[in-house]
Amino acid sequence: MKKFFVLSGLVLILITGCKQNTSINIIEQVCLKNYCFYVELAQTSEERSQGLMYRTELGQNKGMLFVYPDEAIRSFWMKNTKIPLDIIFIDNNKRVVSISKDTQPCIEDPCPSYKSADKAQYVLEINGGMSDQIGLKVGSILQFR
Repeated sequence: MKKFFVLSGLVLILITGCKQNTSINIIEQVCLKNYCFYVELAQTSEERSQGLMYRTELGQNKGMLFVYPDEAIRSFWMKNTKIPLDIIFIDNNKRVVSISKDTQPCIEDPCPSYKSADKAQYVLEINGGMSDQIGLKVGSILQFR
């Protein structure tokens, strides 16, 4: 009987852990020509605040798209981020307005901020170096699917 309760407890922990992971919202694609990233959407202030913090890896064709209700100068930092990222600032026409390439994790406070060069409504985070690999540059037009 004791084994049953221990096993039930472990199953409950596993189910709870899986349930937390299912909140990952991979429902959108962001594409440049024929190359697409499957992205998690960060639409609420809580989701945008969390971002990709504490992640130790990100699949090659994965990313996070931060969605804002309006265009503004956006500022990001790498506090508690464990992996290098390209931070791509995108206007409401889905045109890339600036890119912070291969942005390294912050290892010491205060962490630097990375601002968009122009107003952005979306920010795409992908693995560091990927924007160069796929030819993404300022002025590129992205497609959201």
